[in-house]
Amino acid sequence: MKELINQTIGEFYQQTRKHHDIVWNELKNKKFLNKQFIKHHPIILEDDAEKSVFITDFYCPEHNLIIELDEGIHTIQPNYFKIREKLVDQQKYRVLHFSNEQIANELNEVIVRLGQHIIGLHLQNN
Repeated sequence: MKELINQTIGEFYQQTRKHHDIVWNELKNKKFLNKQFIKHHPIILEDDAEKSVFITDFYCPEHNLIIELDEGIHTIQPNYFKIREKLVDQQKYRVLHFSNEQIANELNEVIVRLGQHIIGLHLQNN
């Protein structure tokens, strides 16, 4: 399983490094709302038939929040990602999606939307 995780992380990282680096610069070291984010955090997804590994782009464990940057691979394998989203939802994770274009052209709006979402989650939990 560890080899599969490492291989999957490597493939995604090579394809998406530029946009991930931009977002990671905003999130790392509790810079964003003093929340811990983990880059490329593996999550084990289980359904009745099998287990699979889902590598998040960014994960905030305090709120079970996954941030996904939607890039080319999401359009190449849409059925895989639909099934994965269903499993993620069943396991009580929340997922925010942003496109590479949004990261490149609307970073401030992305950060505001993320902040609003986290503040809303914080208010729900307290």
